[in-house]
Amino acid sequence: MVTRKSLFLVTAVALVLFATAGIIGNHEHGALYVIANVAWWSFVLCALYLVVASATILLRRRSRLTRS
Repeated sequence: MVTRKSLFLVTAVALVLFATAGIIGNHEHGALYVIANVAWWSFVLCALYLVVASATILLRRRSRLTRS
């Protein structure tokens, strides 16, 4: 179930991942490079989930309004 609380939690995680990728993303090799790449792609997945979940919530709310 997608709720506001879960969306806020995913948003916070996405912001932390974005900051992590941005802070250590300038390395060209090594463990920090791997961590930055994992953080970046995890951020991308979180952002994609946020878009899909937000659209789902909007469509669900719109269908409830038209049924009433």
